[in-house]
Amino acid sequence: MRKAKYRIWDNIEKQMVDVQELEFDDITGEPIAAVVWRPDGEDTYPVQFTVDGEREAFLIEFTGFKDKNGKEIYEGDIVKYVARDVYGNCDSGYEIRGVGEVTYDERIGCYIVMSDEDESNFIDICELEVIGNIFENSELLEQAE
Repeated sequence: MRKAKYRIWDNIEKQMVDVQELEFDDITGEPIAAVVWRPDGEDTYPVQFTVDGEREAFLIEFTGFKDKNGKEIYEGDIVKYVARDVYGNCDSGYEIRGVGEVTYDERIGCYIVMSDEDESNFIDICELEVIGNIFENSELLEQAE
């Protein structure tokens, strides 16, 4: 069993930070606050997920997968991908290539890469490379259109 791992996009400081501690609502089970590491790793600070109806932070889950360079893949990452061809092959020359966002699809219960041209689940992916994330590099998705 893989260990749950998260990072947080701090919408106030506009930075991605690692989680030290999470606090969940006792009734809903939703995350309400966290203690996070500053990017330099020297100190921590608290964040709340919602304040006065405004989203201050976004909890982002590790998929359990790494890209071709060994980089951990999280929800919201933007990836270059190569998906299997219609026959399930990764080396036919007819693979599907694109750029998309990693997201969890509750309908089928797995992570997928969503792009304008394609929707591929991780089972159909031959190769992934993280090139950014939707918070810091959303223009990468626009450039891929």
